[in-house]
Amino acid sequence: MVPATIRPAPPSREVIAAVRSPLITLFLVVLGWPLAVLLVLAGYTGVRDWLRAEYPSPPPPAAARPALQHPGYRPITEQALARYAALPAGEREQLRRVLQAHLLPAAEWLSRLDRSGFQVLCLGEDHAEPTRRYLARELMPRLRYQRLLLEATPQELARVRQKVASGRSYFPLLGADVAAILREAAARDPAVAVAGIEETGLQREQRRAGSASRRRDDAIVENFDSRFRPGERHLVLLGAFHCSATPGWLFHTLRTRPEPPAGSGLLSLRIVEAQAEGPVEAFVGFVRAIGVPSRDFVVADLPPPLRDWFPLLRQTTLERFDALLVFQQEASPSAPPQR
Repeated sequence: MVPATIRPAPPSREVIAAVRSPLITLFLVVLGWPLAVLLVLAGYTGVRDWLRAEYPSPPPPAAARPALQHPGYRPITEQALARYAALPAGEREQLRRVLQAHLLPAAEWLSRLDRSGFQVLCLGEDHAEPTRRYLARELMPRLRYQRLLLEATPQELARVRQKVASGRSYFPLLGADVAAILREAAARDPAVAVAGIEETGLQREQRRAGSASRRRDDAIVENFDSRFRPGERHLVLLGAFHCSATPGWLFHTLRTRPEPPAGSGLLSLRIVEAQAEGPVEAFVGFVRAIGVPSRDFVVADLPPPLRDWFPLLRQTTLERFDALLVFQQEASPSAPPQR
């Protein structure tokens, strides 16, 4: 007779519980503390990002910069200087005088502009701190205007204005301070209307769901039209392309309409720091080398033969804007004009 196989009895619940409890404890010790660390770090990161968004700090002071920011464009300057040196002495002096007459001091040009009949001035900027400082300290105090239109949605602008009204001395819009600009507008006249004309989220959704030919600037044009008031002066501060005579962008669309909103009083101005762009830096280097004063100046066109000596500046800027304002990185210390 074969004996029956003896099977061990299954472990009792007490034994299973006694084994499981240490395993759970070990799991929590081995894997739980990294999870806790991750949660703490995530919370810290979230708080840090919130603080940065709610209480942004201005960038640190710029370190000393090299004499040339765009050395690749230096050959343009050198070739122009060589051509200039090859001219007879009398022609060199005549060209220097003609060029100086084309480079109007910025303060003088702005004063003339303020006495003109412009209704819309599209200020093409590069969203940089030096440009915003120059606008607030030097350009805007020299012009009379009733409306200021910015590259922001109404919701974005409302948030920025609330922060500035609460006493913030610095608050960025598109990566650069806009608080000083808003304070300047309020100081000029509390009745100045400030509005955002950027494409809204709803407009963006409608554009993406609609015609493929519709562009972001089509919405900006619509928003501009809703804020435009005939007979009033408008400063429109946007990225440079929006203010250029390039098809599809705001300024080109406004100017090429059968009936432009401001008629002949529609102007575009490119504002750029002297070393911010290679073509501008190359031209400024030439101007300084031949002894033409050039701290802050405005140029609408170049006399011959300089048009051919600086083709990039002509093609990228002078042919796309009514005028180019070039300024030094730090605004001049002169007091702003009386209001």
